[in-house]
Amino acid sequence: MSKTITIDYSPHDGQRDIHDSSSRFRVIVCGRRFGKTTCAVNELIRTALTTPDSRCWYVAPSYRQAKMIAFEMIKQYLPKELILKINQVELTFFLKNGAIIALKGADTEDTLRGVSLNIVVLDEFASMKSNVWMEIIRPMLIDSGGKAIFIGTPRGCNHFYDLYQRGLDEEDSDWKSWHYPTSANKYIPAEEIYEAKKDLSEMLFKQEFLAEFLDDETSVFKGIKKCAISVLREPEKGKFYVMGADLAKHQDFTVLTVMEASTREVVAFDRFQDISWTEQKVRIQALASRYNNALVLLDSTGVGDPILDDLQVSFVSAEGYKFNNESKKRLINFLAVAIEQRLITFPDIEVLVNELQIYEYAITSHGAITYNAPSGKHDDCVISLALAVWACKTYIQSAQLIERRLDEEKPEFQDRQGMGEPLNRATKSNWGY
Repeated sequence: MSKTITIDYSPHDGQRDIHDSSSRFRVIVCGRRFGKTTCAVNELIRTALTTPDSRCWYVAPSYRQAKMIAFEMIKQYLPKELILKINQVELTFFLKNGAIIALKGADTEDTLRGVSLNIVVLDEFASMKSNVWMEIIRPMLIDSGGKAIFIGTPRGCNHFYDLYQRGLDEEDSDWKSWHYPTSANKYIPAEEIYEAKKDLSEMLFKQEFLAEFLDDETSVFKGIKKCAISVLREPEKGKFYVMGADLAKHQDFTVLTVMEASTREVVAFDRFQDISWTEQKVRIQALASRYNNALVLLDSTGVGDPILDDLQVSFVSAEGYKFNNESKKRLINFLAVAIEQRLITFPDIEVLVNELQIYEYAITSHGAITYNAPSGKHDDCVISLALAVWACKTYIQSAQLIERRLDEEKPEFQDRQGMGEPLNRATKSNWGY
């Protein structure tokens, strides 16, 4: 007598279309939070429950990612009454019907060989080496006539793109491809996608939320050369300047970037290494003083915090910016949008332009975006420029606030400034802070 098992999973229309397909090889290209992993994991479970003694694998780019992404998800959806045992060390589920579900990492290729598979899910396939499929996984499906599901977000026109194109060929019935933006998931509020579009560069939004295949996919900044057109200039009387300061002592460089706040042009640039904190503070103070007592925004994380205190005691107009993954993401996204929309200009300084060109982003196992220089490279110029641009943003907001208040109480406020003269840019910004 058969028994009906119900899994607590309600696929949305896009997921249901994938489940209903009989194609042996399915390629699913989706934006963030579409639910592609949930869909693939449930297809994996369905095969394990309906095929006794089957071998079912979930493969992520790394073993750690497999554990972080899918282990708890499989435990959530797999009916407990059908589980014989779970090996939490080996990330393997043994079912009472003899089926086995195992989680693997594509970064350890030796663990991916030697067994026959009934189904395999390759998650974030674009981030795996191109040989994982044809040289390792594909031969393991021959004996059983096993199935494969490729899921992920695009990473340029690489091997994932090639398989996606193959699935679009209607004459190849073994293959089928789907393309869904994040908005295809009806459970994601539209305002969440709208907020992401505001915060991300056009390139990153297209790739991560519209799931578009783009060239040069790891580059964060677009249109660098179009912004690298200005020249360094001496300070001008009556102008208000801001400075972005990224601090370092030995391995990295301290970089100071000065911008004219209203035009958002880089007018001064200083980069140095291997000098004491005392000398660095003197150097920052001197450059700020030279540029009309520029407002300094510096990385106040760690050692930067006491340096900020010392600068403020020395009557330098300085503010701190604390770095964590979220605050860094906001900072870099803002710079990316500013460059993409040509809202800033800077000189064609080789080290600065090179750091901008090679700057990368990555996706964590939880789907979060992180920004960094490539391994062994520096990002001090990028961070310094980003801090300066952020300080310009703060200046503009402060100036707008002052203008509104001047309109509301113009006679009284101007008298407090003396002689009825309007505020200049520097006074506006200082008052706003």
